[in-house]
Amino acid sequence: SVLTGTQSLEPSTSSDQDRRLADIEAQWNIVDAVIAYLDGKIADDRALVAQERLKKVKQNIEIDTINAYWRAYATQQTQKTYRNIMHDGEIISHNIGIASNERLISSDTYNERQKVILDQSKSIANLFEDQDLAKVELKSLMAMPIKQDILLTTDPKTINNRFNRYNEKPVDELVQTALINRPELREIYLDGNISSKNIEKELISTFPGLNLIYSRNYDSNSFLSDHSWTNFSAALTQSIT
Repeated sequence: SVLTGTQSLEPSTSSDQDRRLADIEAQWNIVDAVIAYLDGKIADDRALVAQERLKKVKQNIEIDTINAYWRAYATQQTQKTYRNIMHDGEIISHNIGIASNERLISSDTYNERQKVILDQSKSIANLFEDQDLAKVELKSLMAMPIKQDILLTTDPKTINNRFNRYNEKPVDELVQTALINRPELREIYLDGNISSKNIEKELISTFPGLNLIYSRNYDSNSFLSDHSWTNFSAALTQSIT
């Protein structure tokens, strides 16, 4: 009352019959952000590891193909010589047999010489057989039918002409270049980076996390003096585990 100064009404609150409430909140944990950044770097390194492994496969295919070509070409070029040697061995063995039959040499000498010829012929045959397998390997590397006949006309030396530009460089520089370009070494370095980043992740995950929270709120109650307001808070969280 204005006259007596006493309260004439009980305190009360008012609100609209229908209200609309809305709020939007953004939350950011700095530790989680750093860990996510490291996860991205680890993923990049793993992608590079996959590229290095693919590069190594390509290098192995190229080297294996060149080596198989060298051996297949050598086999092709020495076939005539091989047949002549084997034929000469048969003639020598036949002549030794005649000399033994005519008592020109003793039986011990005959057996000894026949053994030498047999061992040498077997060694040559084994060598040629190993070389001849290079054609099979070459066809496999080139995805050609095994039974298909091939005639190699390119001297293998011309295949390596593209590497001749390195011949004038110092050996130490060549070694350094080879080490840099070796995929398996690059993969080791990348694996080391991945391990280092995993350790950083584990260490960072033990730090208290700083949570930054920002929210925007709205209330349609017409009896309020402020219908919208903003909240901001920061909190430190620590995992006991």
